[in-house]
This record gives sequence, structure tokens and C-alpha cells, in this order.
Amino acid sequence: TQKFEGNYESFTSNFMLGSLNMKKFLVVITLCLIWSQNVFADRDVTNLKWKPSLDKGKKGKSYEIVKAEDGEPVIGKKSFKFTAIPFDCGASRYNNWYTDCGHVYQSSYSEKFKIGGGDRMRSEISTDNFKTSGEFWVSFSIFVPEDYVTISPTSVSMFQIWETNAGTNLMIEDMNGYLVAKQQVLNRRTDKYPKGQNPWPQLIKINDMRGKWTHFKIHTRQSDKMNKGFYKYYINGKLVAEYKGVTSDRRKEGMFLKAGIYQTGISFSMDKWKMSKEWKPRQDAGNFPTQIIYMDNIFYAKKESKLIKLLNKAK
Repeated sequence: TQKFEGNYESFTSNFMLGSLNMKKFLVVITLCLIWSQNVFADRDVTNLKWKPSLDKGKKGKSYEIVKAEDGEPVIGKKSFKFTAIPFDCGASRYNNWYTDCGHVYQSSYSEKFKIGGGDRMRSEISTDNFKTSGEFWVSFSIFVPEDYVTISPTSVSMFQIWETNAGTNLMIEDMNGYLVAKQQVLNRRTDKYPKGQNPWPQLIKINDMRGKWTHFKIHTRQSDKMNKGFYKYYINGKLVAEYKGVTSDRRKEGMFLKAGIYQTGISFSMDKWKMSKEWKPRQDAGNFPTQIIYMDNIFYAKKESKLIKLLNKAK
């Protein structure tokens, strides 16, 4: 037995100090693990911090950061790559009830009743919450490979604007081979859309995006007033669509963005691929196609002048 030399107070002090340091070490490790879930791409790709969406249980990556030197499509030096592996669904890391998995589709969800999700799959990232006065600009560029397959009637979102504790304001979706700006706010309200306004304008054909970068800018004012809210959509510098009316429910609680591939209502398309609607997580892909897109220049700014500066630096 090793003999202890020294006084009891010194031993106790050193032991407590060691325990305290160990606790600090464990806290640092825990914080690092949480921190590592975030994406910290430099200004070449984005000026925002991102983290994976519903990735618990997934086998594939929610995203990859690829480089020009590897022959991947990029603007500048790097870009995001999103690969949607069929049926590789995930669940929330932050609660025990919400999941994308399961062939039963829930069009709405509620923590109160512990229902929601299902019939979905995503390779997607989300930003941290941000506060806004209501008016802002966002940009993003999308590269659609030549072999990309539209899977409608399953909807595939590529970019979203969300309100915290309220839901989706806007989804940029592939619907039947067209990229559509699907405005969601009034689906949650009793208001009617303003006369003559199209809440789901078609922006561009997917076929016109293949094999090249397509550049998007969105100018919006988030408001619950019919005469104040708006969306304006620009593609490759040209205004292609706009909407005036209610755009927000509760923007004062904060907003955030999502980017990547988000498939909703997978079972709606299973007949198309000669497969059973009753799919299981991470089952064999069968005839269901893998979808891949690349995204770059994902920037947020309060003014267009600031957005342009960010875009110019990222070239």
C-alpha cells in the first residue's frame, strides 16, 4: 500500500481541485460536442451559423462542405452539398416525439398531443434564431445536377423562411418540375389572399437549372398587415415574381432559415416508383431516386447594399 505523505487539508484541497477540473473538462467536452453540430462555413459560403435538422438516427450526412479543388460545383472555393438518401429519415435531437420517419403523413403536428411528422425525409440545415424589424434580404444559389429527378407529388423544399413558435412562412419547392414560392402564412390564418395575388408563383423550371448555378435573391417585409407585407423574387438579377399581403404571424418572436432537401409526403409518390406506401426507415431504396443539390452564397442582410457586398466577396 502506498503511504500518503502530507496533511489531510492538502489532500482534500487537491482532490476537490481535481474533481472541479474534471467537471470543467466534462462541461467543455459537452459544449464542444454541441458546438460541433453547427456548421461554421466561412464567408465564401454563408454569413450565418447552421446546424443539421432532424438528423438523429440518420446514416447519411445532413450536409457536406465540398471544395472546388475536388472538382465539385462551387462558387468561389466551397459549397454545401445535400444528398437525400431514400428513406434515411431522422428524428429531433431536442424532443422525444417528433420524427420524420413512418409512412403515415401528419399534415399538422402538436407537442401537446405528441403527434407529428412522418412520411418525410431530409438532408437539411437550419440557422440560429435571429431578430428582425421585418424587412430583410436573403440570397442563395442552387446547382441542380443533370441527373436530378423530380419526385412529385412528393414536395421537395430547397429553402425555407420560418417564424419561431409559429411555422413556415415560405418554402421554395420543386413541384412537378417547377421551383415554386409556396407562401404558407395564410394557411394558418382565416384571412383571404388579396385579390389578384398569387401566393404560390412559379419561379423557374427545374430543367432550366440543370448543370449550372442559378442565383436567387428574396426581398421581404414580414408583416401581419395586408397593406405592408411583401415578397419579391429575383433570379439571376431579374425580378420574376412578387406578392403583397400578409407574410407573418409572430415575427417578433424571432425567425430562422432552412436550406437543403426536405421531402414531404413520400408515400404520395410510391406508386410512381412501383413501391409500397408502407415504407420503413432506411429500407432498401428500390426504385426511389436519390436526390442531390448544391447550394452556395446563402446570405442574410437587412439591406440590399450589404447583401451585394457579401456576394461580391464570395466570388
